[in-house]
Amino acid sequence: MTSGFTPPKAVRQFGNWVDGAWSFSQGGQSVSVNPANGTPVSLLHEAGEGLVDQACVRAHAAFEAGWRLSSGEQRSNVLLRTATLIRENVDELAWFEMAESGKPHKQARLEIERSAMLWEFAATQARSLTGDSFGGLGKDYLALTLRAPVGVAGIVTPWNFPFLIISQKLPFALAAGCAAVVKPSELTSATTLLLGPILKQAGLPDGVCNIVTGSGRLTGEALLKHPLIRMISFTGSTAVGKHAMEIGARMLKKVSLELGGKNAHIVMNDADLGAALDATLHGAFLNAGQSCNQGGRILLQNGIARDFTRKFIEAARSIPVGDTLRDDVLMGPIISEAQYRKTLGYIEIGKAEGATLALGGTYREEAGGRYIDPTVFTEVASSMRIAQEEIFGPVCT
Repeated sequence: MTSGFTPPKAVRQFGNWVDGAWSFSQGGQSVSVNPANGTPVSLLHEAGEGLVDQACVRAHAAFEAGWRLSSGEQRSNVLLRTATLIRENVDELAWFEMAESGKPHKQARLEIERSAMLWEFAATQARSLTGDSFGGLGKDYLALTLRAPVGVAGIVTPWNFPFLIISQKLPFALAAGCAAVVKPSELTSATTLLLGPILKQAGLPDGVCNIVTGSGRLTGEALLKHPLIRMISFTGSTAVGKHAMEIGARMLKKVSLELGGKNAHIVMNDADLGAALDATLHGAFLNAGQSCNQGGRILLQNGIARDFTRKFIEAARSIPVGDTLRDDVLMGPIISEAQYRKTLGYIEIGKAEGATLALGGTYREEAGGRYIDPTVFTEVASSMRIAQEEIFGPVCT
């Protein structure tokens, strides 16, 4: 069986969303492609320094003009209406989420639906911003600590969970009374751009949230360095995160980073092994392992190690990999050729290091997509690169 999605008849052209309207810059253009079949999905207009400056200026003006002084009730109502509109537009959002990121369609839809819940939760927080009072400072003294919005937040998001991650950041910035300029990955910009008109329909004043697209080197760099950006929120690679922190330190910006990692599942002898099996399979292979919190290492206590390893390999062997529109597929393609080659390179590194390739290592390119089957290494020493370095693919040790 396949999903009920009806693909758009043509490539969708997106501008940049600035001051409540589409802006089609005169800069370069790029096309996002479906990693499952190589077909074009979205035509994007790259925002150069001039348009990034305009987006930041308009965000700051909208912040000063009233958003920072709006009541918690007003901000909460906007966020609640946004959640409702996300649900009303779930088919379109899930289609672009699937088509640009290569997620199975059921996963894409579930992530959109769960994202709406984050907007609802942020709405409750808009009504709950409190400070502190101190009455023990002596006679005739009272000290108050007030929380105030920092200003314009520059939000940079990655390609692996584009709508979910912007929904973990943007609604909470808006709930606090901040304005924002958002730059999604150029590989998966569509769902974030579709938020622009949704926010306008929900009642967000023009300019409070602007969305610009383009490469990290041009658009992202201009955003991070802009003097009106007072807060940097970045999810992505460790190397770029270090660069963002350097900019923040130099320009005295607040910085929040979510970077790479090499996370471990730890399974002990007394664990519920059925639940542990489900958790480790999900952690290792969700989104084809392309997750910053992928459970790419499994550490097992000796008493259950042999049996658990056997069951894990058997279960991983049965994970369906392929066309993202099929109902039975749980793992889709690798996002890009560069990530595909990187993951295959790590599989060869694991072999060369002497680890045992217990499952997978197999790959294929078909119908324009690049697929790597669930891969498991055993007999892995903690000193090996495959045990220490983030792979960002369906490879588990």
